[in-house]
Amino acid sequence: YDLWIIGGYSDLTAQLLILLCRIFRIPYVVMFDGISPNKIEAKENKIKFAWKKFLVKGCFAFLGNGTVGKLYAKKLGIPDEKIYNQYLTVDINHFLNLLDEKDKIRSKIRQNLGIAENGLVLLYVGRLIELKGIQDLIKVYSEIKEKYNDIYLVIVGFGVYEEELKKMSKDVKGIFFVGHIDYPKIHEYYFSSNILVLPTYDDPWGLVVNEAMACGLPVLTTTAAGANLDLVKDNGYVFKPKDTKALIDIIKKYIDNPNLLSEHSRNSLKIIKDFSFENSKKEIERIITKLRRK
Repeated sequence: YDLWIIGGYSDLTAQLLILLCRIFRIPYVVMFDGISPNKIEAKENKIKFAWKKFLVKGCFAFLGNGTVGKLYAKKLGIPDEKIYNQYLTVDINHFLNLLDEKDKIRSKIRQNLGIAENGLVLLYVGRLIELKGIQDLIKVYSEIKEKYNDIYLVIVGFGVYEEELKKMSKDVKGIFFVGHIDYPKIHEYYFSSNILVLPTYDDPWGLVVNEAMACGLPVLTTTAAGANLDLVKDNGYVFKPKDTKALIDIIKKYIDNPNLLSEHSRNSLKIIKDFSFENSKKEIERIITKLRRK
């Protein structure tokens, strides 16, 4: 082959392939989509980090996950001209094409759950594990619920922390654990909600952010989610992990200013259009074009 695109360097197979490419002087691309923002400034094991640097040093291109991938590439010593954005995303057109049905689906799901038509619905989608910070979201919701009755929390997903989360929620009204939802129907829960909250402690990206934005939701997430650097601008807010006070203040902004919710919803739809499979394809085409010119 004239070019190898290799999925990272963590697996032994990938490492061997990189070594072979270097030995036979075959151009290779490191496709890299697994780094948390927490790793950018963190100290790493010197031997492991030196090995990483060696593996990527000879790459023809580094295809990273947005800004967080670029920052880590620079930490590894890769020059700017070798760094490309893979536009880590989902099939946003799948969600955008369903927007015409949003109001109808929203009413159906809210009716099924017993949620008021005009209520403010916070949504979490993902694995139910402690690292995702869902316990903080439940704590925040519990405090807000004491003052604002017309607010709800919908939690989509399953995991080892599920029973513990349910125990935390048992005395709080308006929390719905809906379990696993098959992907062809996941849009129904985005459409029925007002705001996505991803209170993660450590997340290489957070593709639920892409999905929510393609459904027109504002996004609240932490500095530990890789997606925050590219996707959360004037369509939501970013806060530090475990900072429940900040999250409470942010949610109150939406409660006190309904126009802000509408504005951020529109902005999400605008921003997410850049993070598409089409732009991902264009980056790969740029790499191939560069190779052909050599």
